[in-house]
Amino acid sequence: MAIIVRGKTKCPLCGQLIKDGEEAVGFPNFVGNELDPLWVFTDGAFHAECFHTHPLSEKALERCDEAIKRNGPRNRVCVVCEKQITDPDEYFTLGHLTADEAAPLYRYNYVQAHSSCLPKWRQLTYVTKLIQNLKDSGTWQGNALGILLAELREAMHREAIA
Repeated sequence: MAIIVRGKTKCPLCGQLIKDGEEAVGFPNFVGNELDPLWVFTDGAFHAECFHTHPLSEKALERCDEAIKRNGPRNRVCVVCEKQITDPDEYFTLGHLTADEAAPLYRYNYVQAHSSCLPKWRQLTYVTKLIQNLKDSGTWQGNALGILLAELREAMHREAIA
């Protein structure tokens, strides 16, 4: 979640400091793609007025709410074993990959698994290829996909040696 230090934190939308007594809005890190129009809101703090008058404010709220609902601790169910994921060290999620409902990756937004179950996921190789294609497409910027691909490839390697 964004940290707001009144008198020191600048609102990225207006460039002014958020001062004592000013209403503010903060977001967690909920957008991985730096080319996504909602990237400006991820892990950000804003004057409430600046945020609410921004043309993408409603979409930002919707996406953030979706991420919290889909990845919230009570909703963490492993795609492989279908059991709840309670150990944070065992938690893996694909997060939000695309807003394009026609894209093959759309159905994998927010997929979750136990890290130990991930090598057994039947879609592992297919999804890894789709994510590599997304990374290569030039429509994604930032290190989130690289980190994700490394984790998926490590899981594929664990399955290969098992």
